[in-house]
Amino acid sequence: MGNIHPLFWGHVYGTGSTIGALAEFITGTMNTMSWGGQQASIYLERKVLSWLNLLLGFPNDETSSGILVSGTSVATIIALAVARKKFHQRTMVIYCSKDTHSCIVRAANLLGINKENIVYVLTNEQRQIDVQALEACIDPNACGFIVGSAGTVGTGAIDDLQGLADICARRPNDLWFHVDGAIGAVACCSRRLRPLFTGLERADSIAFDLHKWLFVPYECGCILVRDGQLHRSTFAQPTVSYLTLMDGGITPSEGEHFFSDYGLELSRNTKALKVWMTLKTYGIERFGRIMEQNVDQAFYFAHLIEQHSNQFELLAKVTLNIVCFRYIVCFPVRTHERHLNTQKHANIEANLFQEESNLNNGNLSDDEKQNMEQRIYDLKQQKQDYLVANEILANEIIIKYLASSTTKY
Repeated sequence: MGNIHPLFWGHVYGTGSTIGALAEFITGTMNTMSWGGQQASIYLERKVLSWLNLLLGFPNDETSSGILVSGTSVATIIALAVARKKFHQRTMVIYCSKDTHSCIVRAANLLGINKENIVYVLTNEQRQIDVQALEACIDPNACGFIVGSAGTVGTGAIDDLQGLADICARRPNDLWFHVDGAIGAVACCSRRLRPLFTGLERADSIAFDLHKWLFVPYECGCILVRDGQLHRSTFAQPTVSYLTLMDGGITPSEGEHFFSDYGLELSRNTKALKVWMTLKTYGIERFGRIMEQNVDQAFYFAHLIEQHSNQFELLAKVTLNIVCFRYIVCFPVRTHERHLNTQKHANIEANLFQEESNLNNGNLSDDEKQNMEQRIYDLKQQKQDYLVANEILANEIIIKYLASSTTKY
């Protein structure tokens, strides 16, 4: 069961789209090396970035910058590198919550930032980073890279982005405000959901994916940086002989844009066409309606869980399209309701029946219950009737439902 299946509810994957697949075919046929210069792909990428600036309320002028990348993991490396450039050789501390995406730690490791310089800030009951706790632990003698999440991968929680922006605004020379919007940033397509992300537009950098909730085919992410000059100075290199720029032609020394000066890659494919075609075909408003539908589905599912509170427990507040819950007790399904199509399926059903029955045993320890819930989760994935994910939340194994299907619109 792949991520384009309508019953794939397990992970934060996008479904792609038909028009995106066509765009990929065209891109592969053209096979353009989009490092920069006077090429259609460069103009197209600049136009797409302009649209994304407008969508997220970011400055849409020459003062800011951006680049399309493979995803938020690479975008985070770029953001962290630019911040480190700003702070020169001064000590930089990363402040984030435990729910922040693991790409933050990976980026720090790659850039030689010691784990001792990563501070995990406490979260509140809504799984948001605690703003007061953050203020209390900021080192006044060091620079800070403060990470706010516009929808965490685990629960979909949205940090108080306005509050984080206020903290950084009080020490603009020492603090960098970065937003991890891998999942939620593009929800600004929805007028109804946009207020949830107030403060996003004040970030120094925003990393987000287009291949998740915007349904652009894998892989495609973006990084936007407020200080475009600083961004370029972080990655631009002196021109080498085999890349000598000309007075004219497709690589003129003046007047054209070179994306190789804003990221890790010199050789890079064209990602802009699939984004451009996707947005031009479906439009922002349609995507907004799809996102609202997904959020409504998540709230409805959470309501069903609450209606069956004798069997299930809701473990996190639903904010976006993610629902975290766990079994309290499972009632064995009647044998005549089970569809045994193959011997393998029959064996899985039998094991699942046994584990669900065992879970009803009131004498189990917490560890035994967690192990049993993990086995039930594994067996349900093997059945492939539908797919949900597991998650570790407050040291408990839970089940995660995520709605991101384009069905209906």
